[in-house]
Amino acid sequence: MKISTLRAILPLLCIIAVHSTANAQYFQAVRGLRNGIYGEVYPTPRDFTTGFISLNFEHFFGDKYRHSIRVGILPDFTESVCIPITYSYITKPYENHHLEIGFGLVSKVEFFEGTIYHDIAVGMFPLMYRYTNKSRFYFRAGVNIFYSWPILPSPSASMGFRF
Repeated sequence: MKISTLRAILPLLCIIAVHSTANAQYFQAVRGLRNGIYGEVYPTPRDFTTGFISLNFEHFFGDKYRHSIRVGILPDFTESVCIPITYSYITKPYENHHLEIGFGLVSKVEFFEGTIYHDIAVGMFPLMYRYTNKSRFYFRAGVNIFYSWPILPSPSASMGFRF
């Protein structure tokens, strides 16, 4: 191999080595942090609830923590509560920037004159951008598509942390 070829390849090898080291450090920082908690804001109304903020618990599992199950509570602060339950797949777990896609259900419980009513569950399909850093903080933004009548895309943004 010629010295000129080595000089051309050496910077590329250095960049690859630095990038791999940074990814390994990120993964070491979040390894073992299998749970998360976050608040989510829905700025647009949906037909099944007037609630605009939810509190969610998330559990990560599987190969490189690519999968998550989320359970939340979305009150409308009057007489009903929605409970979203979703499964999500998270791309590129070694990176800071992720795409999150998933599916789930939102069940509504209403309290009226001392009686509890359960409505039919609504389908929920999150399509989110997720930013995670090694300080445990994460941010999500995107759209949740609610499959009810009618089908409603609902933008949302979330902030939380892993523990």
